[in-house]
Amino acid sequence: MREKSQSLTSRGESLILHKSLEGLFLIVVTLLLIYDYFPTSGLTEVLPQRVLFWFLIGTVVMIAMVKTTANATEKSSFQWQLFILIYAFLLIACLGWAGGESTVGISFEDPLFWLVSFIALVQLGFQWKRMRREKWQNEEVNGLD
Repeated sequence: MREKSQSLTSRGESLILHKSLEGLFLIVVTLLLIYDYFPTSGLTEVLPQRVLFWFLIGTVVMIAMVKTTANATEKSSFQWQLFILIYAFLLIACLGWAGGESTVGISFEDPLFWLVSFIALVQLGFQWKRMRREKWQNEEVNGLD
């Protein structure tokens, strides 16, 4: 019984760590996009872009390591990927509307941006179908009991 409660506690702690790292990831990506759209904003004096880049790399590695211990469900993974895609679209739109222009070409006019977005949407579509099929199969199996 004690081992089970310790397991639940460590799983809860790794979930909190995972969500915190996801939040840090969003902050770092947001700041990097702001640097890209407004390179002369003076933010580089406060926090150098190189430091943010290394934060991004470290955060991605840590999320990958924690995700394996947090036992993220496919549904939560789907929700996170959908949220990131919508967030990226809205952030790029807001930065463009604010008068910024991407120095590396991340914009709605870039065909590569649309190709990557299309691939992400197709992948989300397949994941959604798989989740629905598994849910249907589980309901079918549980209904036979």
